[in-house]
Amino acid sequence: MRKINRELFEELLNKAEKNIRKRTNLNFHKSFKEKVQRLLNVMKKDTYIRPHYHPLRYRWEVFIILRGRVLVVEYKKDGKIKDFTILDEKGEVKAVELESGIYHSIIPLKDSVLYELKPGPYIEEKDKVFAPWAPEEKNRKDGLNFNKEVLKKLKRARADLNRRSPA
Repeated sequence: MRKINRELFEELLNKAEKNIRKRTNLNFHKSFKEKVQRLLNVMKKDTYIRPHYHPLRYRWEVFIILRGRVLVVEYKKDGKIKDFTILDEKGEVKAVELESGIYHSIIPLKDSVLYELKPGPYIEEKDKVFAPWAPEEKNRKDGLNFNKEVLKKLKRARADLNRRSPA
């Protein structure tokens, strides 16, 4: 039996802190050939996950928040925001399922732990297509600025909606 608990979260968050990308995974599947890939996706608040999509039709993903708070964003092909939600261990939304073929990213709002499920097999060279309108992950500073801009756009959109809606 593999237990997912606070002690494991702390261990993985410490590992993520030491990683240049500020995140780490713990795979529960024994092989990338398995039909269901199961993992903990652990990220520090200051990580950048470049928007991408999964080109294969069957490559949906499910993210379940176990700790922390993240913004999940879907984008149109031109980079405009299509939809978003916040996964929060203490909030209303706890999980999201993303379809294949749609650009998406995760922006951690706190150090976070997600349980991720997706169909296998995992074939790295066929798994994702990165958004040409977003910075590469190796440009971490640009990536974090990209995240800040997304957050600003969503705050402005929310403020506009609040101004337009009747009291």
